Amino acid sequence: MPFWFAKNQKIFNSLHSKIKVTNLPLIIASIAFGASFLLTLIRFALAIFDPSPLPEILDLYDAVVQICGTVAILVTAFQARTILKDHYKINISILFTILFSYVYFQFKINQLLENN
Repeated sequence: MPFWFAKNQKIFNSLHSKIKVTNLPLIIASIAFGASFLLTLIRFALAIFDPSPLPEILDLYDAVVQICGTVAILVTAFQARTILKDHYKINISILFTILFSYVYFQFKINQLLENN
C-alpha cells in the first residue's frame, strides 16, 4: 500500500493545496510492513523447529508493527484526501478513505478524468 502513495507523491504534491504528502509516514509504513513480513517468516520457522511459546510473542510484536504501519498509511491517506479536496473541490468520504484508501482515491481520480 505505501508504494501507490510513494509512486503518486509528486503528482499529489504538485496539486494546489497547503498540505503535502510527506515521506516519513511512507518510510514508516514500508519498514513496518517489511518487518511484519520478516516476523511472520521467523514465526513460522520457529513454530516448525521450536515448540516454545516464542512464536506467540512474535505474533504480538507483529500485531503492534502492523498497527504502526496501518496508522502511517492512514496519515498519508488523509494527506492525499485533503490535497484532492483542496485542489478539485470534491467530496471525499472519510469512511471510504479509512476502509479503501488508495483504491478509493484511484476510483475518484478515474471519475475526475472521465468527467473532463
